[in-house]
Amino acid sequence: MKTVISFSVCEMQLCRNRPNTNYSVMMVQGTNDNSIVSKCSSAAKAYFSDEFLQHFVGKKNRRSPLIHWGYYIRAKAVDHMINSFLAAFPGRKQILSLGAGFDSMYFRLKASGKLESVHYYEIDFKDVLLRKCALIGQNSTLLDLTQANTCSFDASSNINHVCSGYTMIAADLTQLPQLSSVVETAGIDPSIPTFILSEVVLTYIRPKQSSGVIQWAAKIFPQAMFVTYEQMNPSDSFGLFMCQHFKNVGSPLRSIETFPLFKDQIHRYESLGWDSVSACDMNCFYFSVLSEEDQVHLRSLEPFDEFEEWHLTCAHYFLLNACNGQCSNLKSIPPSNPLAAIEEVESSVGKFALTLKVFSSDQEFQQCYGHTSSLVTINGNQCIASIGGFGGLTSNHSRISSIECIDVKSEVSVLVQTKSKMTERLYHSATVVDTDTILVLWGRKSPMQACQSCFQVKFTASESCEINEFETGSMPSARWRHSATYVKRHGIPHIVVFGGRDSNDVLGDCHILNLETQQWNEVPSPHAPRHSHSADLWNNQVIIACGLDLDMKPIGSLLALDVMSLQWRMIGTQNLIPRYSHVSAISQDTLFLVGGISLTPYLPHISAVNLTSGITVHYNMEIPKGIWMLHNQSCIVLAEHRLVLTGGGGNCFSFGTHLNASPCSLQLPL
Repeated sequence: MKTVISFSVCEMQLCRNRPNTNYSVMMVQGTNDNSIVSKCSSAAKAYFSDEFLQHFVGKKNRRSPLIHWGYYIRAKAVDHMINSFLAAFPGRKQILSLGAGFDSMYFRLKASGKLESVHYYEIDFKDVLLRKCALIGQNSTLLDLTQANTCSFDASSNINHVCSGYTMIAADLTQLPQLSSVVETAGIDPSIPTFILSEVVLTYIRPKQSSGVIQWAAKIFPQAMFVTYEQMNPSDSFGLFMCQHFKNVGSPLRSIETFPLFKDQIHRYESLGWDSVSACDMNCFYFSVLSEEDQVHLRSLEPFDEFEEWHLTCAHYFLLNACNGQCSNLKSIPPSNPLAAIEEVESSVGKFALTLKVFSSDQEFQQCYGHTSSLVTINGNQCIASIGGFGGLTSNHSRISSIECIDVKSEVSVLVQTKSKMTERLYHSATVVDTDTILVLWGRKSPMQACQSCFQVKFTASESCEINEFETGSMPSARWRHSATYVKRHGIPHIVVFGGRDSNDVLGDCHILNLETQQWNEVPSPHAPRHSHSADLWNNQVIIACGLDLDMKPIGSLLALDVMSLQWRMIGTQNLIPRYSHVSAISQDTLFLVGGISLTPYLPHISAVNLTSGITVHYNMEIPKGIWMLHNQSCIVLAEHRLVLTGGGGNCFSFGTHLNASPCSLQLPL
């Protein structure tokens, strides 16, 4: 016989010793409803198989692909741990799932035959269990699996034996004496191997109370495996936005500030009585545990182009496994040492911080991502012209048609309204081909619709421009997230296009356009496909930096294409951290990589690579107050080694959208 106990993740977080307690509990309970709707939407799109979730959802809402991906990796992590535990012990065992809410895990396991000798317990607030019982009682599919005639909860009792092997327990995790008493009365056997699941539960409880639950479980169950899935990393921009979201909806993350990182959570569980503790973030889980077949399946389900927010989400959720007794032999989480990676990078970071200076706060700037910014001359004045992207001046975000021109000297912004719809695109390239003219190549409308058209923008005045479609002979295939670099060969202007992606593939081809003859030629490229890289011109070589490969792994290499011979070479580097969706600039033989996304637990804001020696030095920046995201940006280089960053941000999982409020500038460290 085996036993499973499940406590509603979102509904057992009692916010004690503060006013409006009932309201706080209700808000936390509401996260259960949102979570179940998201899980149901994911199952409906075949991210995972669960035919029972739909019976616990009243009104079904379709979620975005990014939310589907997040709930996919969450479901995979929980299933992996439970299946590992069930397979390891042939005898009697129990699973205690803290915070189940309306989760359908019991029914999934029962239907798959995995609860042959398992007793499944769900622990939650009484009103949640009453609602769940009512839903089960009126659904023949669910009742048939329980082999019970009815499902009701006696209002005078805190225990409901739904059927043989399935028990609901009404309890408050913050009241340990009551919890211990009701668990004992329910018949849980502390002597057998026990699986305890906290799926986004303890994070809603105050640190002292949640630590009490962890310590209580270690004392009660000497042969146990305590698995936790919840948020981490509250201090970076994404983490700040995530925490603000939960605070805004009335269910703040109460333990994340006290235990923000891996080392804090690992030490916490060890100090509370657990023999062995291991943990990984969900990026590590994706690449180390998921099979190649699962990864391909995930990427094939829906059009997807939110790689930055996917990797950021995975970097802010962790899976932890704390074990006692014979369960300590289970190695369900991949062996890794995230602390070593952090310490290695931190040791190479420059000792002084660089200051990121925000543009004038006297006016509003267009907030966007997926745009391009270029330095042009309009009426004798240097201006930063930003084209396309998603966002706008208001919260009603959309694809942007107007062109924002910011005077470099005065930092005054002017919106150039265009009659053409061609400017409404994302992740295109924009290359300055004359002091007042920009060539825009491809981009996308959506992940399924590449822009086939290309066009030129010629600025005639500060508030007007001419837009003309740009057509050549046999063009390369349409793409986005590529690079396009202005070069000269034999005194003739050319543009070198490399990489990118389309609706189906990541591209690794290279093409060169002669701007005088408007003829394209393909340049053989022996290197792996990549997108979301950067490209800069240095010593008549196009330097391709980093990017994301076809397996969604950030790349940590530099390529150089000789403009004259059109031959490639690799540039050897030291300590270069893989990244993508960054911006870059070259000054005095140094390549500066700013921002971006990486799988490492700690990414310095800037990496400076000496292109002659390959030595890399890392720097951090003093970020302006508030939330400032360093991905999906564009940049231009001004005189005296001044770098200007524009836009940035994106859709942050289910937490909402954050877009940086204004451009900012940075003095490069030379």
